This record gives sequence, C-alpha cells and structure tokens, in this order.
Amino acid sequence: MLLICAQSCPSLTDPPATEKMLKGDDAAAVQRAVAAMMQMKKPDIATLERAYKNA
Repeated sequence: MLLICAQSCPSLTDPPATEKMLKGDDAAAVQRAVAAMMQMKKPDIATLERAYKNA
C-alpha cells in the first residue's frame, strides 16, 4: 500500500508523520489516510492527519 501512495504522491512519504500514519497499527486509520491521500492533487499533511484520526 505504501508503494501505491509513494507513486501517486512521492513527497508524502518523506515526512515522519506521514510515514507513521501509513505504517500505523490501526488498519482502519491507515485505510482512511490512504483514501484521503489518493484524492489529493497536492500533498496536505493536515488533511491526512484528520482522516487518520477520523476527525
């Protein structure tokens, strides 16, 4: 899954916070973050964090 994300938004795999979200232990949270990422045209860490936290 991380490979797919890296291909669509390579700059999102660099920040430690993003890596933590994409490799987290909570599968549902990871799925939400990936779904949000796949809709992005530009990297947006704040949106990923909201999706990950289900906020």
